[in-house]
Amino acid sequence: KKAKAAEAAREQVKNKTPEETLPVDYFTKLGEAEMEAKAKAAWELAEKDMPIGIKYFTLKAEQDRIAHEAEVYRLSQENMSDATRHFHKIEDEKEAASLASAKQEPMPRAIQHFTMADRAIQDKRRAEIEDMKVNPPEMPPGQEYFTKQMLAEQGRKRAEIQEMIENPPPPTIAGQHFNKVEEQRKKEMEALLNEPAPPAIEYFTQQWLEEKEQQELAAKAANEIPYEAPIATKYFERVDEMRKTEIEEARERTRQKKMDPDARISIDWKDYTKQEAPTVSSFYKISAE
Repeated sequence: KKAKAAEAAREQVKNKTPEETLPVDYFTKLGEAEMEAKAKAAWELAEKDMPIGIKYFTLKAEQDRIAHEAEVYRLSQENMSDATRHFHKIEDEKEAASLASAKQEPMPRAIQHFTMADRAIQDKRRAEIEDMKVNPPEMPPGQEYFTKQMLAEQGRKRAEIQEMIENPPPPTIAGQHFNKVEEQRKKEMEALLNEPAPPAIEYFTQQWLEEKEQQELAAKAANEIPYEAPIATKYFERVDEMRKTEIEEARERTRQKKMDPDARISIDWKDYTKQEAPTVSSFYKISAE
């Protein structure tokens, strides 16, 4: 049995037509094409319900973007130095050579085989899902029963809400009482707002307005008079100026001394330190003779 199975597998392999060798970027381009098709379908679906104004300005924005990119590229090419243009040309040639080699390079057999098998499984599942959307399978009896009950309950609630909106029920006795109380309170508030203010409030309001006007006049007059610093502030400003002048003069004197070599004073270190040479013992003198 094992020999027969092995022989049958060999025959199957021999009779199987070899798979066509695909380029290494085949699946990348296939994915890009699928994404582009999905984006195009989404755009067409949105375009159907899109107002004319939005559609016009959307297309105009895309055209303006393309024109702007072309203008930027043209200006960059015009203002580009020869060295930059040379290196850009080298980079473009390298990129083109890389793309050409990628197109010519074949995909490994193992990767191609298992990727194609996986994509076949995914395509099959996708087709099954789309078929279920078009022709949904029959629901089990229990699920169908409770689904119908749920839909009926939702329809009943929607009908009740719509009926209450169109024909609202009359308010209850308590509701009528509180509505009357609220209307009476609103009338009292309007009457209070329309009544003149008490004399005390009028008096203090007038006083506040007068004080506010006096403060504004005083602030305006103070702003018109030029500001004069106090005597102490002027004194300390003069002291700061004198200190800065003295520091600058001392720096200038130090700079002049550094530049003038004759200004340096020679020092007699022997007289300054009061040091003498040490005496030598007579023993060392005799030994030397």
